[in-house]
Amino acid sequence: MFAYTSTGGFDATFTASGRSFAWIGARSPTRGSAAVFVDGIQYPTVELGLFLNVYRAVPVHRQLPTTGVHTIRIVCTSPGPTHRHRTGFVVVR
Repeated sequence: MFAYTSTGGFDATFTASGRSFAWIGARSPTRGSAAVFVDGIQYPTVELGLFLNVYRAVPVHRQLPTTGVHTIRIVCTSPGPTHRHRTGFVVVR
């Protein structure tokens, strides 16, 4: 999945069957923040800003209570000055 945004509110949604997932993306001084929802439940906001560039970072990893079909939604809450980034998900079944 490739996603980019320059405004808050943009979202990326991913549905998969499994018991845990990880969001893989970049972290750097030019990144903003994002809200993470799993099956409609909001988790704490993730700050993607970091003092150095880290590509293929794992800003979020969640172990889910049950194995099954889950929907992961990531919403840009504060875009950074550089708005283009790659996003990927890993699901453990």
